[in-house]
Amino acid sequence: MGSMTLKGNISAYSVSVCALTAVFFVLLHSAVDARSALLVWSLAGGFAITMYANGWHWGRKSGRSADASALGLTYHFVTYLIVNSAQHIWAYQFSVENVFSVENVFWVGDVALWWLLGLVVHAVGVYWGRKKLA
Repeated sequence: MGSMTLKGNISAYSVSVCALTAVFFVLLHSAVDARSALLVWSLAGGFAITMYANGWHWGRKSGRSADASALGLTYHFVTYLIVNSAQHIWAYQFSVENVFSVENVFWVGDVALWWLLGLVVHAVGVYWGRKKLA
């Protein structure tokens, strides 16, 4: 198979993020049902490492010609949209079934806001980096 285009890499990355996120939330649900804090934290750490490796893999396939900082921001944004959308759907579905309380839905929103703050910091860093190069 030949090298993919940047758009193709982001599309493939998005599909892999959807698959990894679905697996993560199924496993996370089981860990929460088992009331195992150690398993929940282990899954979260493993998910973070797997997602970083996934972005690294697809980012490297984009080639050296791509602007690495902007590419990283693009992958960060795609990950934010997919994972937080899934997270909100998951939390809402299970709060309706009384598996979780409404507080957990707000907690998911807090996680999304902190992640958004990280995304904004990343974007500002890319902007400043480009400004210094100009």
